[in-house]
Amino acid sequence: MTDTLPSAEEGRSTTLRRFEQRRVEAEVRARLFGDRAAKLVIDRFEVRRKLGEGAMGIAYVAFDPRLQREVAIKLLDVRSPAEAQAALQEARVLARVSHANVLTVHEAGLHEGIAFIVSEVVAGGTLREWLAGDPGRRAPRKLLPMLTAVARGVAAAHQRGVAHRDLKPDNVLVGDDGRPRVADFGLAVTAAPA
Repeated sequence: MTDTLPSAEEGRSTTLRRFEQRRVEAEVRARLFGDRAAKLVIDRFEVRRKLGEGAMGIAYVAFDPRLQREVAIKLLDVRSPAEAQAALQEARVLARVSHANVLTVHEAGLHEGIAFIVSEVVAGGTLREWLAGDPGRRAPRKLLPMLTAVARGVAAAHQRGVAHRDLKPDNVLVGDDGRPRVADFGLAVTAAPA
């Protein structure tokens, strides 16, 4: 693992843009040359495909060869050691909370100047996408259990002294199993657990 950070003049998103370019190039090489192509790796995690992109970074599905499982890896856009530590605070905050309705974090670190958080993969989408997918889901009999589960996740975080501060449908992941997980604790604040 390399703990170097890009210079300020490279800009906030230059490092992530370069990484994404390398990922696309690796994907093309893999399609053209099969297994002979070098795998794109973050720490020990082999990047498989892009999940999405947001204001704070880019998320990918990756493979953990040590534990032989797929994980989600979120690359956070940072340009200084202070920003890196602040970004990794999200992982520490999430790691404090263990609940079925909160995204499970497995690991975090720095790789080639990029802060990353490794978590469970949630096959599905956001709560916003879940609501848009079927108009019947807005009916109280379907919506109430979903929102109650989200509230349980938030309550579990509060019991561990974590206030989310950015709860919205885009920050709740809903798995194919129908279970919501509160995610994206980047703006959370912590206090002593209740």
